[in-house]
Amino acid sequence: MEQKTETATAQPPRLVSSLGAGFNTVANSLYLILFPVILDLFLWVGPRLSLKQAMETLLSNTFVTLQEMGSPEMLEILTTTEKTWQTILQYFNLFSSLRSFPIGVGSLLAGQPAGDSPLGARAVIELPSLSAAVGWWAALAVVGVILGSVYFSEVARFCTGEQTPFSFKNLQWQTFHSLAFSIGLVVLIVLVSFPVSIMVSIIGMINATFAQIAIFAIIFFVLWLLLPLFFVPHGIFLRKLNILKSILNSVRLVRFVLPSTSLFILVIVLLSQGMNLIWLIPPVDSWMTLVGILGHAFVTTGLLAASYIYYRDGSQWMEESIQRLMQQRSQKA
Repeated sequence: MEQKTETATAQPPRLVSSLGAGFNTVANSLYLILFPVILDLFLWVGPRLSLKQAMETLLSNTFVTLQEMGSPEMLEILTTTEKTWQTILQYFNLFSSLRSFPIGVGSLLAGQPAGDSPLGARAVIELPSLSAAVGWWAALAVVGVILGSVYFSEVARFCTGEQTPFSFKNLQWQTFHSLAFSIGLVVLIVLVSFPVSIMVSIIGMINATFAQIAIFAIIFFVLWLLLPLFFVPHGIFLRKLNILKSILNSVRLVRFVLPSTSLFILVIVLLSQGMNLIWLIPPVDSWMTLVGILGHAFVTTGLLAASYIYYRDGSQWMEESIQRLMQQRSQKA
């Protein structure tokens, strides 16, 4: 009888049931979607923090130098590239840095050009220098991680399977580890990107086709490298583990249920990006964008809750399975 009860409680995580439970959790606690809604509303109708004045002179001097050094065939490419950069700077909003990765509040408009809102032309704050831009970016990124920690923590509270009261002390601890993890991940990406960019440049000098193949291979390698770290934030917020334990637990869980986990992550990415194509159909100066903001907030928060539930069930099943294996080995010994 004991064996039957134990077997019944140790079930592997299910894709469909996790998604359903995640969206049901958000539907029962709709205030959770306020985090991405408020951020997108600010990016939609709020002021725009522009880099145009800070970057225009630098880019102009850079392209003039490249045109003097380049061949006549390169002039057309450089001219097109310069116009592209000018367009990017015209609509870029540094406030988008409030959408931090991997721990941050989801946003539909963070990666979109910041045009006019339904209320008309938006106020523009010009940054005077590149150093000011770097300082603003760093400050906004930190604020983004802090807001993301509050968001992740609140969603996690409703996915534990029990009534968990809000704790400011726990939130401080989680925010500290979130900042440390985010900084560590940025450092890792920079360390990997520097030699990789040199290697791709050398390959590109030899053959452009080989360079494209190398880029795809590198992207695949980076995704393979980052996949085991997918559940690190979940360990911090759901199980209150420190960074090292969260990394070890995430790697172990992904390896333990690799095919299922890979499919789950793929479905989350496809659902998120696929729905974004629908939410972004209305132009940004239309009030219909508000429908997209609300829909995106619900879907994004539901997928986050689903990932927490998948992690919770997967961790429980993994630990019980390992415990049973150890008991069986000890009995055989």
